[in-house]
Parts: sequence; C-alpha cells; structure tokens
Amino acid sequence: MIRTSTFAERYGFEKLLDSLAYRYDLSLIDFDVNNGPEIVHKIAARCCERHGGAVIRIPKMKDWGAEVVKLHTVYNTSLAVLPEYSPIELAEFRAQAEGLRQIIDPELVFIAEVDGKTVGFGLGLRAGSRYVPRNGQGAHP
Repeated sequence: MIRTSTFAERYGFEKLLDSLAYRYDLSLIDFDVNNGPEIVHKIAARCCERHGGAVIRIPKMKDWGAEVVKLHTVYNTSLAVLPEYSPIELAEFRAQAEGLRQIIDPELVFIAEVDGKTVGFGLGLRAGSRYVPRNGQGAHP
C-alpha cells in the first residue's frame, strides 16, 4: 500500500497542516458514560456551573431542515479558527446532511445548546456495512 504522503511528495506536494480526529471506544466503559474518565466529568461539571442552561439532546428528525440550519452555523463558526478553512454554503451543507440522514442513528448525534442556542454537535456513525445505503435506500435500523 502506498502512503498518501509519499505519493503526493513524489509529485512535488508537501504537507501544509495536520487535522486530527479522535475516537473513543465506548466498549471500554461498558457503553456507560458514568464509567468514563474522571476528567470528562470534571469538565462537564465546570460547564454546568458556568452555563446552567446547557442541554445535550438528539436531533429532532421531524424538524430536520431547521436542525441542519443550526448545525451549519455551528460548523462554519467552529471551523473558522483553522488556517485553511473555507466556509461551506448552506446549500452544500444541506446536501451533505441529506446524504447522512439516510444512514445516521439519531441516538448517536448529540446537539449541545446553551440557553436555547445551538453551540456544538457531535456525529457518531455505527460501524458496519449494514448501515451503508444500497441503491439509494437507507438502511436505518
């Protein structure tokens, strides 16, 4: 297997930035957040002290269009701190969200709100091919 960086460097490209994503295996804590790392609980407690009106919820699938608009704003705002980030237009974000709608499990999408304002979100996807759409049809459990 060819490393992407080696392949790109062969043609004169060089790495500009690193982008990282983190994954946490919930099976390590028996799928119970109460068993999670103590630091996570400390951070959560501090957030609750600062922002008493904070809520974590799942998306309202019946109001998908409004949810997408809120998430689009958060997406563009949060990624604006990255040096090479370019904002995504709402129409493109909607199209991508519509594609994900077919395969997401709403129980794995978390939307953070403070005093009724959407301030963050996290999207989890189940592993496994049974959730990949076939012939344009979603395979949501």
